[in-house]
Amino acid sequence: MTQENSSWESKDVYDEPGYALENDAVGKEKKILAIPTFQILYQEQSGFGVFACEDEKEDIFTIKGTFISPLILGQTYQLEGKVIIYKGEKQLQVNQYRNVKPINEKGIISYLQTLKGLKSRAENIYEVFGVDSIDVLMNDPMKVCKMVKGIGKKSVVAW
Repeated sequence: MTQENSSWESKDVYDEPGYALENDAVGKEKKILAIPTFQILYQEQSGFGVFACEDEKEDIFTIKGTFISPLILGQTYQLEGKVIIYKGEKQLQVNQYRNVKPINEKGIISYLQTLKGLKSRAENIYEVFGVDSIDVLMNDPMKVCKMVKGIGKKSVVAW
């Protein structure tokens, strides 16, 4: 077994998050899916922001850039930017970003909670439909009404 494989096994066994940018060279252009988990800084006047994020593997990293409005914590974004170093830490200097369909349980539940009437029921929907939750809501909302306790036709119509 190679040392690289050994480190992956270690990560799986201990379930500790890794660091998403650790293997990327400084100056590398990078596209990555990210879920902001914490707003470190956001300046309303300039739009400059710094956010702690997770990727789809829940590896952590920091991003910074100019954003039209603060990123929504828990939502999923596709980021494009350049790997830089700030105070000894690799970060992603974001040049472009856009909101995309959530990629993991946290992102899906966070998205569902933004829909009218679902704040407290988002986890129930995820428990029933898993990663297909958003697709079911968009394509067959009445199925949600039938299969998830506490969600009625009025809620379904509101989406």
